[in-house]
Amino acid sequence: AQQEFARVVRTFALEELAPKYAHWDRTGEFPAEQWRKMGQLGITGICIPDAYGGQEADCVTAGIAAEEVARGDFNCGYALIENCLNGEILRHAHDTVKSRWLPGMARGDHIVAIAVTEARGGSDAAGMQTRAVRHGDEYTLSGEKSGISMVMPADAVVVFAKTDMDAGARGVSAFLVPTDFPGVSRTPLCDMGERAIQRGSLFLDDVHVQRDALIGEEGQGFYL
Repeated sequence: AQQEFARVVRTFALEELAPKYAHWDRTGEFPAEQWRKMGQLGITGICIPDAYGGQEADCVTAGIAAEEVARGDFNCGYALIENCLNGEILRHAHDTVKSRWLPGMARGDHIVAIAVTEARGGSDAAGMQTRAVRHGDEYTLSGEKSGISMVMPADAVVVFAKTDMDAGARGVSAFLVPTDFPGVSRTPLCDMGERAIQRGSLFLDDVHVQRDALIGEEGQGFYL
């Protein structure tokens, strides 16, 4: 079954993705058209729970999908891996967040980035400086993330931030933050390659999110 699946995805990648790979690289635009086609084929939902329109496949099948997609377009393959990561992380989100975002991710309608890296500490989650302060039923997020893949076309970002600045890795929490929220801004980076992934910096200037934006519990971000 996995070999047949690989054959189907390989055919799609070579026929639908490869011919436009150079175009997306030259323009630096995210291949949204191809992403939606992947959604129609069920590829973007490979790690999304079945209850939300996904395939809920195992890790090996997801790896096969990413490998075959990347044969045609590395950018789409990279984006698929991020979709798988976020699909797994968002399994722990509040039901309202899962209902709002997972179906669109499965269809290829929504792009969700993941923001861990910071300019000062790279991907060192334990040393991040972005913080989230709770005020009643809200959190206020402040900080900067750097080198975030797909941040420019993203509809939302899974943001990792410190809810306890003195607890190291145990003080990191994760939040789902829509990019159209007040206080969210983005700046693109000019890469030498992989330009269609559209990496950039994410700025959070006192961004207010509701309690249900927290994924899992406080302090579980590093674990997730």
